[in-house]
Amino acid sequence: MTQENKIPRKGSYSIAEVQQILRISRPTIYVLIRQKVFDVVKVRGSVRIVKSSFDAWLDQE
Repeated sequence: MTQENKIPRKGSYSIAEVQQILRISRPTIYVLIRQKVFDVVKVRGSVRIVKSSFDAWLDQE
């Protein structure tokens, strides 16, 4: 088994991670979420941004 197979694949980003990637404020991220710019899921009360959706949007920008 290679090292690559041992690392779990990340399927979503937290709000804080998106803040760091885009260098924008938390409220701005929630505006983008309300505008349905990318897909989100709620996990145990926390909002997660679907990685594939976010990455596709980022590639277009």
